Amino acid sequence: MSRILLCDDSNMILKIMNKRLTDAGFQIAGQAKDGDECIKMYSELQPDLLLLDITMPNKDGRECLAEIIARYPKAKIIMVSALSDQTVWQECLSQGALAFINKSNLSTEEDFKANVLTVIEKTLNKNNLKAVA
Repeated sequence: MSRILLCDDSNMILKIMNKRLTDAGFQIAGQAKDGDECIKMYSELQPDLLLLDITMPNKDGRECLAEIIARYPKAKIIMVSALSDQTVWQECLSQGALAFINKSNLSTEEDFKANVLTVIEKTLNKNNLKAVA
């Protein structure tokens, strides 16, 4: 069972992701609500995958991404954000994120299964996937 660390400052998004991922058979290794907590928890837990929001307090997701990739070059990180700016997506992918998921795809169970779950499974099974859902 793959262990996933969730990092988002929204309690609602954490609750939705936790439920949908648990229902899909994943183990939630932990939940962080800001960038500093995310980096600390990633170092302690060494999860199989990190789902990382971009807009957060203390350190934003891009700062977390850069710091975690610098320390753990093989880290598997998927950015999760409501931002639809292609420039931001490409910046994250070029910094080492393996995929980008738009939060709108979390709204229904069908969207989650069709868009998010597929990207998560591919990311866990491949090292160099670059995808946007």
